[in-house]
Amino acid sequence: MAVLESERTVQLQNVSEPIRLTYERYLQEFLTEPVTMQPSEIIDGVRIYMISPNWWHQKIAFALAKMLDQYQLAGIRGQVLQSPLDVMISDSPLRVRQPDVFFITNRKLADAGGAPNLGPLMAAPELVIEILSPSETRRVLNAKIADFCAIGVSECWVISPEAETVEVLRLSPDGSIREALYGSGQLIQSLMFPDLTLALDDIFRIEE
Repeated sequence: MAVLESERTVQLQNVSEPIRLTYERYLQEFLTEPVTMQPSEIIDGVRIYMISPNWWHQKIAFALAKMLDQYQLAGIRGQVLQSPLDVMISDSPLRVRQPDVFFITNRKLADAGGAPNLGPLMAAPELVIEILSPSETRRVLNAKIADFCAIGVSECWVISPEAETVEVLRLSPDGSIREALYGSGQLIQSLMFPDLTLALDDIFRIEE
């Protein structure tokens, strides 16, 4: 038994600790590391690479981005972005998230100093959209939503490609509350932007 315990100790010593990024080291990566489009997030300094989205995930994200872009061109001016793009949650310990799609008004972006030339978006978008994937558990999703609540995101849409539903959440520092669950044939109504409505079927009826 003593020999086995000794072998176990050696094995534990050989397990390397994950590299924990500081904010300064994270910024340095933009200058020294090869550019990658693989989605990743940083949780308490540890970069976690995610499985690349599948075909339908990307088609849905692109459709939503186009709809939101049409909305901002018609009225409220803002910016529509898609993953991978980091949104700052905390600089110490370092924590960044990558919403699948998000919308931020130009006014809020300007208040935060404008679009970043290097590093993450420092402002909280008004609206973030998460598209569920088969590998994503509710626990992982809830942790991401909690981070969005902490930085002042006001609204989150959770898209289920499997169920073809859209869950609209109101976010605050106290947590998230489901305000609506939309299904086939219904119009999605934004909480933050009263004139923003999207036909749910337009999101899922995507030409192959």
